[in-house]
Amino acid sequence: MNGGIHAQGNRSKEALEAFEEALTLALSTNDAQSTALALRMCANIHKERRNDIEAEKLYNRSIEIYGTISNDSGRANAALELGDLYLARSHFEKAEAFFAKALAIHTKMGFDLGRANALRSIAQTQRMRCQFSDAVKSDTEALAIYTTIMDDSSRAGALEALGGTYVLQLEYDQAEERYRQALAINESTGDDLGRARTLNGLSQVLVERFKLDEAEDYCKEALITHRKAENWFDIASTIFNLARVQEAREDYDKAESYYIESKDIYARID
Repeated sequence: MNGGIHAQGNRSKEALEAFEEALTLALSTNDAQSTALALRMCANIHKERRNDIEAEKLYNRSIEIYGTISNDSGRANAALELGDLYLARSHFEKAEAFFAKALAIHTKMGFDLGRANALRSIAQTQRMRCQFSDAVKSDTEALAIYTTIMDDSSRAGALEALGGTYVLQLEYDQAEERYRQALAINESTGDDLGRARTLNGLSQVLVERFKLDEAEDYCKEALITHRKAENWFDIASTIFNLARVQEAREDYDKAESYYIESKDIYARID
């Protein structure tokens, strides 16, 4: 499908047109497999464009077709994508229900990576519902799977998520340990962007522990990487953490400057 090329280039209009053309062709030839896939791809673009009602309808049609043709993998993937849509809309019960459906399918299939990814999605939902103990349990289970299948990138992501949950629980020793474990993996695999995100998360813990020089160094190092990659959300987040460092130092003028810069970036990317 040519739509994938356009989607990667962030040309959503062209991508949607290409996927809709693929959908029309699949329907005309009664190709259920291609129809379900094209529906998912169209739904992904509508989700990206915040056309949530249309995306929801297309995902549900895709799930129904995958069920009819007994394509469990496709059904699980569509369930995860629909769960992401509900999560973005803060419909937590619906999100968790679809993530649980994907988990059940992957468990039945014996697909460990899919199972771990579904657990991570469930953990994210639990974290947003302030069910922190449950989130730790889900992410820890996912981490064990990633470790078994030797998926280092995902293992670092799960450790970083655990670090963030422990921060929310004010368990800074546990948070710092998880972030440093994730950092070691990112450094060993040469994942510069992953390392920058972990440094930013770790800096939050160090501010709380009043290790301000180290926190500032990590923020500035992360910011260099994010600016090179033009990751605007991460740039804004890192600048916000720099503001927290300056506020903890009682340098309120510099803190205000960073807060304003961060706010301006968030406003531009919203």
